[in-house]
Amino acid sequence: MHAMYQKFDAEERSMANQVLIEWALSDSEKVRFDALVLINDFHIVSAIPALRELAIRLESTNTPGAPYELKKVERIIRNLDEQAKKNHA
Repeated sequence: MHAMYQKFDAEERSMANQVLIEWALSDSEKVRFDALVLINDFHIVSAIPALRELAIRLESTNTPGAPYELKKVERIIRNLDEQAKKNHA
């Protein structure tokens, strides 16, 4: 998926980013995992609101992996916040 995303032009990336944001909010942990990797690796700052929504949802989830996924999501949010600050500096 990385190689395909890298080949996208600006318009295609914009559309792909929207799909990844939707995937980040998926009920499927596997789909979310793929989305989170790409969002983090490609610094998709527009995903921050969805990631915050996901973090809130994970806080109240009782699945065994939820605490670990929450930590990952919080780390990604911090990384993206830092990236956004660099872009506006």
